[in-house]
Amino acid sequence: MYSQTGVLLLSQLLHNEKVERLKCRTYAPPRFLGLAETHDELLIMYTRAIVSIDGFSLIQSLRACCNQVARATASGTENMLQPPPLAYKKWSLGEQDKVSDYVACGVVCTNPFDQLKAASMLGGVKATVKTSPPAMNVFMTAGTGPYVGFFYAIEGFTQPILSEVAIAMANKIKSALLSAASGWLGFGGKAKEEKEKPPKIEPAAPLPLRFGLPDRRRAGDVIMLSPCNNYAATTDSFGRVILVDVQRGMAVRMWKGYRDAQVGWIEVKEENAEREKNPDHYRLAQFLIIYAPRRGILEVWLAAHGPRVAAFNVSKYCCLVCPCYGMLGLNNVTSRGIKSRTFQCALIDPSGVIKTVDIPFHLALSDKSSKRARDLHLLKKLKTYLKESTEDTEGLEETIRDLLLDMKIASIAHQGIERILSTKYLPVSLMQNLVKACIKRLDSRMEDNLDLDSRIMLKFCRSQRSLLSLYSSVTTLNSAEVETNKLSDCEILTSVLRLTLLEAQAVLTLLEHYDLLTLTSNLPKQPARVKFKDDMEPLGATSFLHSFSYRTLFSNEDSSGSGSPTTTSASSSKQMQITVSKEASEERKLALGKFLFSGCLNGQCQVPELLAVIQKSNLPPDQLMSLLLLYWLSSLNHTVAMMANFYELVKTITALTDLSEVVVESNERSTWWQRVRNLCSQSDNIRAAYLAVVTCRAVAVHALGLNGPFKDPDADTLSGKSEEDEEDSEQKELKPVKSKDKKVSKDVKSNEGEDGNNPSTSVADTSADSQEWESLTVDMELWEVLVRQCEDALAIVTLLNIQTGSEDRQNQPPIVVSVARLLLGGKGSIPEVVARYVVQQHLNPASLFFSFTTEENNEEEEEEEQKESSSVEEEVDSEESQVEKKQEKKRLKGGSPQKKANKESERPLAERVQEMSQSDKVKYQLDELRKRFPHNLHNDFLLSNCCWEYAVLWNKEPEETWNLELSLEFLRLVQNAILRQGVSSLLWHMFMKKRSSSAAHLMEKVAKTPKDRLCRKEVGMSDSSLGSFISLCADFMEIIMDANCEAHEVPVYNLEPAWQKVEGPTSLVELAVDQKATNYGLLRLHFHLLKIMSAVLALGIKPVKVLSLFDNKGRAALFKELHAHPLLPNQKVEPALITARKNFLCQVISASVATIEPPSGLDQSVTSVISGASMSSAAQFKRQRSLYPAAFKWPQVVQMLARDFGLDLDFFKRHHVCELYSYGHDKLGEEVMLSVNDHEEMGVQLLTVGGQRIAWEIFKRDIDRNFQHLAGMSTSLTRWLKDLDPECLHFPGMPLSTTELLLEQAATRLTEDSRHHNLAQELLEKTRTLAQFTSSDSRS
Repeated sequence: MYSQTGVLLLSQLLHNEKVERLKCRTYAPPRFLGLAETHDELLIMYTRAIVSIDGFSLIQSLRACCNQVARATASGTENMLQPPPLAYKKWSLGEQDKVSDYVACGVVCTNPFDQLKAASMLGGVKATVKTSPPAMNVFMTAGTGPYVGFFYAIEGFTQPILSEVAIAMANKIKSALLSAASGWLGFGGKAKEEKEKPPKIEPAAPLPLRFGLPDRRRAGDVIMLSPCNNYAATTDSFGRVILVDVQRGMAVRMWKGYRDAQVGWIEVKEENAEREKNPDHYRLAQFLIIYAPRRGILEVWLAAHGPRVAAFNVSKYCCLVCPCYGMLGLNNVTSRGIKSRTFQCALIDPSGVIKTVDIPFHLALSDKSSKRARDLHLLKKLKTYLKESTEDTEGLEETIRDLLLDMKIASIAHQGIERILSTKYLPVSLMQNLVKACIKRLDSRMEDNLDLDSRIMLKFCRSQRSLLSLYSSVTTLNSAEVETNKLSDCEILTSVLRLTLLEAQAVLTLLEHYDLLTLTSNLPKQPARVKFKDDMEPLGATSFLHSFSYRTLFSNEDSSGSGSPTTTSASSSKQMQITVSKEASEERKLALGKFLFSGCLNGQCQVPELLAVIQKSNLPPDQLMSLLLLYWLSSLNHTVAMMANFYELVKTITALTDLSEVVVESNERSTWWQRVRNLCSQSDNIRAAYLAVVTCRAVAVHALGLNGPFKDPDADTLSGKSEEDEEDSEQKELKPVKSKDKKVSKDVKSNEGEDGNNPSTSVADTSADSQEWESLTVDMELWEVLVRQCEDALAIVTLLNIQTGSEDRQNQPPIVVSVARLLLGGKGSIPEVVARYVVQQHLNPASLFFSFTTEENNEEEEEEEQKESSSVEEEVDSEESQVEKKQEKKRLKGGSPQKKANKESERPLAERVQEMSQSDKVKYQLDELRKRFPHNLHNDFLLSNCCWEYAVLWNKEPEETWNLELSLEFLRLVQNAILRQGVSSLLWHMFMKKRSSSAAHLMEKVAKTPKDRLCRKEVGMSDSSLGSFISLCADFMEIIMDANCEAHEVPVYNLEPAWQKVEGPTSLVELAVDQKATNYGLLRLHFHLLKIMSAVLALGIKPVKVLSLFDNKGRAALFKELHAHPLLPNQKVEPALITARKNFLCQVISASVATIEPPSGLDQSVTSVISGASMSSAAQFKRQRSLYPAAFKWPQVVQMLARDFGLDLDFFKRHHVCELYSYGHDKLGEEVMLSVNDHEEMGVQLLTVGGQRIAWEIFKRDIDRNFQHLAGMSTSLTRWLKDLDPECLHFPGMPLSTTELLLEQAATRLTEDSRHHNLAQELLEKTRTLAQFTSSDSRS
């Protein structure tokens, strides 16, 4: 074997005869479970033997040889390792006279019957039979004696016969003795060396001939096996082609007159397999290819008994090539998805052109004269023609018509017409002509004589003809010019919709309000919301046809009574019902609605013209109404001017439906109007839904006025008793009863408000003024309720469309609102939507709820303003400026005078909106919403929902702690303590408990501020955000404790009359009210822990284990449910815990004082502070407090914790004073020292600080200069100063003047009988002397 470049790869002698033929078999997976797979194999045919080489070992050896050749070429050497010999099997075919060709049929496992039959025929009566049939390799040969032979090689190793073993041993012994003797005797050595040793060739195993097809005169030339190994085709010397059944060993068919024939096989897989079936369960067809060169013909025959399906005239000098193999080296894994061979059978003509044979599967189903095969061929031809053509050309219609009308089977012709109607580039006129031609051909055969498929096709063609006619007519109507509307908006509402003037003005005002406030907000968002509606391409004819389906009824004229349940008579059974397809998507339905009704709504055609065309198509009225509403509710561009045509469309479509569905009894609901109300309430385009509801209500009133008799007013009591309680409440609130006299209607409303349960009284009072009454029905009640709901929803949407933030906020997903969503969202759906808007726009309480202040709050603010104004110097502000500030503050807080409000309301809305900023628009619209929803948008309810939404937003982004801070700001404003406490409990349980618990245990573990990596792993936030979070948690606990101490009534969640039928999840307010009361002691315990954690994180104190500052009871009670009552700790704890708490609190005070900037340039600054009169002590203290808030905040927290822990408060005050003096903040220390109670101990500590300063001045700064002062001191004072450590002071280098003041404070607090009193007096005198000496030195 050689490589592609001619390099020898492998050479081995397998047999000492001439090679006659080479054949190959490649891997083929089993088609069904249980069948054997075909393995790779190379077959070599010699004159009297067959050699089989395993394909796997062959491909591996060839790869190894290729690698060696590549290495040798790269290294430039020619030395190559000899590859190991190939593994092969060899059989001898001795019982057949001559073998011309052979095929390997693969491994065959016979059934038990064939096994017994073969054993009895070969072995006779005494033959032994194995329990299981053996696997055998079958070889078929063609030649002479017999004509076709069958050889069976049993798989596995067979033991050699003993005689053969003895002969082999004797030959080996003989050769060994001869070689030894030649060496001893000295002859034969050189001859042996000169003569090359022949290669060893294994003998062939004899393969018996099992049976054959004997024919002495016939000689087989070629044998070709089918791809499925079921049949084999042979050619012989008599010009015959014989088909042999491999399994049965019989000749099943013979073709005569094919001299020098060449045969091949093609296997065809079924094309149109059913989708729901397993794709592996396909059908296969085998075709025999016969090439007769003397006749110049190529024939295709269906095996085994099928007809000739095709014949081709070809050249007489061609060659038929049929490779029955593919690629070597594949297996069951690598063979998937690989096309192992390019073609199955090909014809090579003399010019070198290769022509492949392609056979469709349907030719295997029937013969040439079959109608189905012929029609399938025409259908395929039609599909190919439509696919190759891209536009309407001359002769296209005639060609398609001929192909379509030439089909005989109705089901196939049905497929053809469907394919034609699915081709987009065909014009509508061509489609109509083809459909009419099909209908004409079917009508000529009489409908009674048609089969089922023909009837189905006839119904289909009629439906498509109707739809195509509708499409053509609507396209013509939509192409007309737009007619201008001469009526104004108010005239349309009053004249066409028959609204009163007040109702029309209310509608226009509401729409103007929406347009003005959302004008700038809608413009950028409008294209994104309706990009697939207003900007889409026109609906094509194919898409239009695919949007519909039709129902066919197969009842005969003489059996009308046994028809479909939907039919009532024979005449109705013949009608065809076209409906919108259930598989049509919402986009397809929307495009269909736009195509049908956009022209009429825009004024391009009249309503009667359009409905006359649509009515011919027999479309159901309910689907027409659905399409109309779907298109109307999809666009934001519909105006009041379009409502006139919309009203006519709704009224005309309503007239097409059954009257019993539209007009019902007064105490029943109309199914027709209920569907319309459902569609309008489910739309999120509230503006369009509101216009649709107003229009449809006018149509409903018109229908009741024409068809419903006027009711007696006394009948209202009967209808009210039969309705549900919810409907009764809606009737009382909304007053749907109308009268032509305005005075009457007013009296009715007032009387109903006083006594709603006695309508007869109200009628009696107004009977003198009223003349006629409109009938009160359930439908009218529901319409009135829906109108009010749409008005309220439109007000909500107006607020949602006002954008106040940056572009990032505008790019957030919009809040979708519809009436159905609000009704199904539960009681809290409306405040929840508003709260989501507040959070989306990042609004805070100060900028949103300034108008919520009550009169009491205003009075309190005025008193505070008066106090502030009296304390401010007169030079700063005059009385006029104070008055102006008060008025401005009142105006900003909503407390403007009534006259100014009236003047503002008299101005046009457009002018007011122009002057408003975006935030003012939000406040204005919120006030409007509070008027509409006095219960839903109660202050506490809205604040609670805002608090919750901000908390939810923070939980999604824990790093943004300002969201949690805003949430707590809203929570503080909740006035009802029960609601505030319940919302707080929910917030703690849902969001804050787990994170704070993880943070506490983490800080207990590391005993300091944890690193960023640990914080993110355990708590889920960074170390920088953890401090803010814990501080906010402490504030949160303080809010709950304040709510726990207050007492309020349980809030009641009421609803507005139009929103009584809400259903859905429980609202936040109801969940909060249902929460159990919290345990104040447990809250206080958590407050202590959170304050300690906040101090550690804010001041960086370490090492502190926060949980170790509590006893066992306290640690066990931490992070329990806030309403639980576990054992709580008291002030009696172990001394070690008291010491730990004292040390920690002292660390907090020291760290807080360290946050104040140390004094710099002390000699000048301190002197100016002491002697300067420009800034008082209180002003200096206030300034320091504003600059360093932590230094004043944490000592107060320490006092609170010490009080709750039962520790000495005075101890921590004294420590605070000492720390302030240690850092050089003497003035701040004097302020804090005023609150100390134990003066004696305070004096001792101040004396120590003063002594440390003097010791530093003498011993550390300049001991040589101050030595004379040291000599003048007493021994006790000198020893005491030396024992002091001035390094303990953080800033010992204070001026002696300030130290003198410090010692004076210490001396005044020491009693005369104290042992430190004399020491303090002496130290004070020496300090004065030292100060004078220092000042004199500085002057000199």
